[in-house]
Amino acid sequence: MKKQIFLLAFSFIMNFVYPQTDIYKNDLKYINASFKIDPAKYFIQGDVRFKFVAVSPISEIVFDLTDGLTIDSILSGTRKLNFIYQNNFIKITPLHTISSGATDSVRIFYHGEPNSSDGSFVQSFHEGKPIIWTLSEPYGAKDWWPCKQTLNDKIDSIDIFIEIPKGNKAASNGILKEIIDNDTTFIYHWKHKHPIVTYLVALAVTNYVEYTDTFYFEDKRIPILNYVYPEYFGASKAATPSLLPAMELFSETFGLYPFADEKYGHAQCGFSGGMEHQTMTFLNKMDWGLMVHELAHQWFGDFVTCGSWQDIWLNESFATFCHTYAIEKLQTKSNEINRITELRKSALKETTESVFVYDTSSSSRIFDYSLSYAKGALVLRFLRNQIGDTAFYRAVRNYLYDTKTANAFALSQDIIRHFENEAQIDLEYFFQDWLYGVGYPQYNVNWWNWNGKIGITINQTSTSHDGNFFEARIPVKIFVGSTDSSIVLNHTFSGESFLIDLGYQADSIQFDPERVIPSSTVSLQTSIKEISQEFLIMNNPSRGFLRILVSDSFRAKKVEIRSISGSIVQGQVVDPNNLHIEIPISFINEGIYFVELVDIDGRRQRQKFVSIK
Repeated sequence: MKKQIFLLAFSFIMNFVYPQTDIYKNDLKYINASFKIDPAKYFIQGDVRFKFVAVSPISEIVFDLTDGLTIDSILSGTRKLNFIYQNNFIKITPLHTISSGATDSVRIFYHGEPNSSDGSFVQSFHEGKPIIWTLSEPYGAKDWWPCKQTLNDKIDSIDIFIEIPKGNKAASNGILKEIIDNDTTFIYHWKHKHPIVTYLVALAVTNYVEYTDTFYFEDKRIPILNYVYPEYFGASKAATPSLLPAMELFSETFGLYPFADEKYGHAQCGFSGGMEHQTMTFLNKMDWGLMVHELAHQWFGDFVTCGSWQDIWLNESFATFCHTYAIEKLQTKSNEINRITELRKSALKETTESVFVYDTSSSSRIFDYSLSYAKGALVLRFLRNQIGDTAFYRAVRNYLYDTKTANAFALSQDIIRHFENEAQIDLEYFFQDWLYGVGYPQYNVNWWNWNGKIGITINQTSTSHDGNFFEARIPVKIFVGSTDSSIVLNHTFSGESFLIDLGYQADSIQFDPERVIPSSTVSLQTSIKEISQEFLIMNNPSRGFLRILVSDSFRAKKVEIRSISGSIVQGQVVDPNNLHIEIPISFINEGIYFVELVDIDGRRQRQKFVSIK
């Protein structure tokens, strides 16, 4: 808890340094952007028109643009506006103060070589052919075009015109409305009529070849447009149809693909991995898992976008979970097990940071695979087990189509609220442990047969330095012969014991058989030998409390703690109907003692235990 308080304070400081406050004072309604791109030259020429509504009086119009480009002019209608371009901002003086609620527009002409140290605007080559592509997440949109780089305003609609040398194609968001023949160049006109956050606006230009797959769902026919390198045409065309079953699964589970009236598609480019640009993913190859992950982002990241980079798990953890979900539903059990094993191997490497990103100043921390992807996905899988499939998927769907978040932004509290509403339980403990907390539980499990019942004791330690305890409903499978029974144990403290009456003795048990708990270690100590004592000491050696499990045939009325010499150190009357007895022993010294139980008929049973501090 102390670490969490410190990290929350640190988060506050970082958000002061890297504020999300609205310095722009406008709500973007429409952008018309024209770009001139030659993939053989690292250069961009642009003309971007912004239409916006003032959310408060504006005496200075602010947009983001990384220093180093040249602004040729800024216009309001036909009149030039004064501006200051420095410190990665454009500050424009309007002709007059724009009153709150008023609609206005500006047009920015610029050119130059983008300063793209983080790979937001890249020129590379494939088979000797040049390509230019963009990848703006998280902070790179301003490197190559003037924009409003925030996570609190989506552009309602965009028109993008990309002028390119003939022999190339230009990929972007939305529908390709037209290709204008302009003598030695083509102008590709893309139109997107759905709200879109700035970092998802993208373009890529090279000598693409194209083909289209088609996804049919109910009465919808959705084109999947693929722009690929000529040298990968055959392999790509053979690979992309494998995405269709996943698209059907996601549409059935989460609702129809959000941009069904336009398209989905892929554009091949030179970076490692993929990027979920709205309606057209950019990726390096048509790998099934990569395509599925980026497709899932169209719901989780594009349709609903994280409202803070601290909450990137709402994008990445969900997309990674969806990849695993697709394997579960569309592939073999062994593939699912292999996938979970890979995620666990990555996630369990990190024990000092949380899924929630307290420090967003580093892109590498925001997109830490072990945390934002692997651990977050395992946490979602675990939550699904804790509250059940029906509540889990209903909550996710409600989150997606909540009027507050649909086509807009979300924070962690938004999805937590829906999970709690559907599960009808308070999940604060779960998210404090798994989203905001650090580390993992480690388990030591003992089980035995006793008086026709099965006893299980679960001890837990934590990999976090603060020793946090992870509450959980733990699935256990109990075997006898060729049959098995599945039970769930509500584990609330370390050393907790459970007595299960199934009418038979167990041959073996499996703790967390589906490996739903993101746990780093499970030590299972077994005993199939029948234990005959009338009571069992559940924690021996004992610290703080002595926990005793009593046979229902004994009915203890009194407990005595005796020294090794036999003198009584403590005596306590207990309820004969209580089979779980807990005696405080923090006041006695370390050493060897006896605990003696007396039943209602005066019978006595004694066992030795060790007290430790």
